[in-house]
Amino acid sequence: MLNLFSAISKVVEGDEDNLESCTNLTSCGPALISEMMKEFVDAAVRTGAIKPSLAEYLVKETIIGSAALLENGSLGFEDIIGRVAVRGGATEEGVKVFHAQLPSVCDEVLRSIMAKRLKVSGDISKML
Repeated sequence: MLNLFSAISKVVEGDEDNLESCTNLTSCGPALISEMMKEFVDAAVRTGAIKPSLAEYLVKETIIGSAALLENGSLGFEDIIGRVAVRGGATEEGVKVFHAQLPSVCDEVLRSIMAKRLKVSGDISKML
């Protein structure tokens, strides 16, 4: 079975208890990450007098480059953050904002996804 699935995707084995969390990250992840990217584009346009097409291009290329660094395995999240967000620099200020606000946003996003999945599965059970 693993060979079949690995032909179309990367296979990750895990505990059945974690299936919902894994599914939430992977099935919802592309839309959530795209929404975050879109928000960066919108913020750049609102605050920087930059054209949306340029902002979108720059954000996409930045995400692609960051993913490539992570994909090759030589750098992790903290490595990239540490190399770019130098002490006392501008990026460090942005990271501080994320540390202060993003954890609660991400927690709420995942809670809302789980609540909706539970509601839908309960609704389906009632129909059966």
